[in-house]
Amino acid sequence: MNETELFIQACTRMCHDLAGVSGIINNGLEMAAESAVGGKIAEKDLEMVRAPSRILADRLKFFRAILGRGGAVADLKTAQETAAAYVKTLENQAASFVVDFASVPSDPQRLRMALIAVMIAANSLIRGGRISVQGDSQSVNVTGSGAMIKLSDESEKLLNGQDGILDPHTAICALLRHFTAMDGGSVKVVKSDESISLFMYF
Repeated sequence: MNETELFIQACTRMCHDLAGVSGIINNGLEMAAESAVGGKIAEKDLEMVRAPSRILADRLKFFRAILGRGGAVADLKTAQETAAAYVKTLENQAASFVVDFASVPSDPQRLRMALIAVMIAANSLIRGGRISVQGDSQSVNVTGSGAMIKLSDESEKLLNGQDGILDPHTAICALLRHFTAMDGGSVKVVKSDESISLFMYF
């Protein structure tokens, strides 16, 4: 797998996830400015900007944790908080999430891989659900359980170490495989109608 192409596709995916929210903020600011009375912006107009601003900040923090040189998390509590804030940005009227980091060694590289797996699981849970994270010195397991699971065949191929199409939709799966391999490990995905489990073995 071409490492340069992998990171180009991964960054394209993350930029897409940020761009939509940025557009909402920009539109909200324009509307607020147009409706301002006497230079003062109404509270309801400010709230239209606050919510997407929180989403943008939480996604940026999460992406920095999985790719940023200085953003990697170093302890279980921070990983739990970072993951919980990220999955909340995916919530809507039809989907809500619960994340539980039961146990993972406090190693930045293992926690980085756990967070990437959380991102994959959360985006596979179309109607939300529960994501549990467990691990020890030899493995990390991230399991997402919910009413509807959707993971593309190409994503599944890349996770399981097979050749697959690398594009912005599958890049995060390829990224997990890449970081796991760098740590001397491998990835296995097990999927059913109501759950998806990502196993990282070292």
